[in-house]
Amino acid sequence: MRHCQGLLPLVFHHLFGGFCSRPLPASASGSGSSRAVAARLKRSPRQPGDHVHPPTLIDQYRPGQVRQLRMERSVQLALFLLLSFPILSLAARGGYGSSRRASAATSHCARTRDPRLCVAATQRVRNVPASNNIEGVLRSNLVAISNRCTSAKKQALGLLRRSPPKTRAALKDCADLYANAVDLIGVSTRALNDNDGQTGQMVKIMLQQIKQSAEQCNAQFARPGTPNPLARLNGSLIMMTNNANDLNNAMNTKSSARRA
Repeated sequence: MRHCQGLLPLVFHHLFGGFCSRPLPASASGSGSSRAVAARLKRSPRQPGDHVHPPTLIDQYRPGQVRQLRMERSVQLALFLLLSFPILSLAARGGYGSSRRASAATSHCARTRDPRLCVAATQRVRNVPASNNIEGVLRSNLVAISNRCTSAKKQALGLLRRSPPKTRAALKDCADLYANAVDLIGVSTRALNDNDGQTGQMVKIMLQQIKQSAEQCNAQFARPGTPNPLARLNGSLIMMTNNANDLNNAMNTKSSARRA
């Protein structure tokens, strides 16, 4: 919607800006217009209380030119309305869809252990279809977990190059665990696509393994007794998997009640 609010003034300026900055015709410029105004005042003597307006831009055009300018402005206004209507319609439709997604995320994420993190993960993912129902919210959170694992793997490999030897093995193991977690998200997504009787259980197993991967990464640093640079990432991954598991349980409970 913000893009459309900036576009419409540009269209309006393009259509009407030329009229405001149009130069005066040669016959109306200079002292000729002043003499014409003086002549009119001489023919019609000023009465007490009369207010004489200074000559305006329209006054300095001939009657035929004024009619032509008004016709041009009418055509330009019609073109502006024709152009702005579809733009405003698209903007309103997009805003309505965004509000529906935000409302659905707030409603379904209220069932999770960290609703704020769940809503943030849902809104961060834009290319998930049907994100206004609980399955769409779950899919958005799965994509967010996959993205977080990908960024965690990159961070682990980046730290690997400048870390002391005793922490390199732990960082390498964590990078492998994150890569495996991305594959597990793919398995969960395919299970949702199949939508058979084992979908809920399969997604639950995959989420448990991703949570265990984050916990195993933390355990890698507990052995050498060094600070864990990935502790914060692992903590958010554990909470995100808990939220996704809560959504999965809520979705399966709703499906079971519908079948019953």
